[in-house]
Amino acid sequence: CSGILADLGVSSPQLDLPERGFSFRAQGPLDMRMDPSDPDVKPAAWYLENLSASQLAGHIQELGGEDSAFAKAVAEKLTLLRPRTTLEAAKIVEEQAGLLRAPVQDPSGRQSVHPATKTFQALRILVNGELESASQLLQSAEELLEPGGLLSIITFHSLEDDLVRRKLRGEGLARDRSPSSALPPFLPAGGREGLKASAAELARNPRSRSARLRVAVRRGVTDQLQRIMKNNGPLCCSGVWRSLLGRTKVVVQFVVLVFVCLLVCFFIC
Repeated sequence: CSGILADLGVSSPQLDLPERGFSFRAQGPLDMRMDPSDPDVKPAAWYLENLSASQLAGHIQELGGEDSAFAKAVAEKLTLLRPRTTLEAAKIVEEQAGLLRAPVQDPSGRQSVHPATKTFQALRILVNGELESASQLLQSAEELLEPGGLLSIITFHSLEDDLVRRKLRGEGLARDRSPSSALPPFLPAGGREGLKASAAELARNPRSRSARLRVAVRRGVTDQLQRIMKNNGPLCCSGVWRSLLGRTKVVVQFVVLVFVCLLVCFFIC
C-alpha cells in the first residue's frame, strides 16, 4: 500500500463512556478493554485479583512511569482491597498520593494532574497489550508499505512514542545484516521531535496536548541500490545501474515530497 495512518491508544468515546471503565472521573466497572468482545482480553479488575502486589507494582512503575515507592504502595492497596469500579480504584490511589506526595501540576498550569492518571494508564496498557500491538503495527507497516509509501503515527505517551521513534530510526538493527539490507526500513521525516499540536488545535481539542505525530517514508530499491553500489565498486561503472538509480530516485523523491507537504498542511491548517 502507499500509506498508513495510525492513531494509537485510547479514543475519546471510550474515555467519555463510564460503562467502558477507562475514566477515573466517572463511576463505572473497572474494565478498560478496548474490545470487550475478545474473550482472551481480561478486564482491569481481573489483574488486581490475580497479580501479586510486586507484579502489579512493576507494571505501574514500567507502564505508568511512577516511582518505585509510590507504585509499591498503590499496588499493595489495590491487590488487598480489589476495587471493582473506577472511582473505588481512583480513591485508593488518591489516598496513597495524599500520604506520599504533594499535588502534581499540569505543565500548562491550568489544572492539577489527577494522582490516578499514571496508574490508570498502566492498567489500560497492560489490559490491552498496547505496546505489543504497536510493535506488530510497525512490523506490518514494514511489510505492507511499498517503496516511497508514507507511514504516519500519532502517539500519546512516551512509551509508545519511544517505541515508534526507535523503529523509524532503525535502532536495534542487527549489525551482521548483509549490505543489501543494512539500511533501516524507514526514512524519518518531519523533524527529530515529530509534530505536536498547534495552539489553535489545543484550544479546540485540549486532549491533543500529549499527541505527537511521527512521519517516515518506506525505503525502497533506490536506497538499496545506493548501498550496493557503495560497497561494490564495479557496479558504480555500470551505465544501466546508474540510469535505473537516477530515474527511480527522481520519482521517489517527488512522490515523497508531495505526500509530506500534504500531510503537514493537513495537520497545521
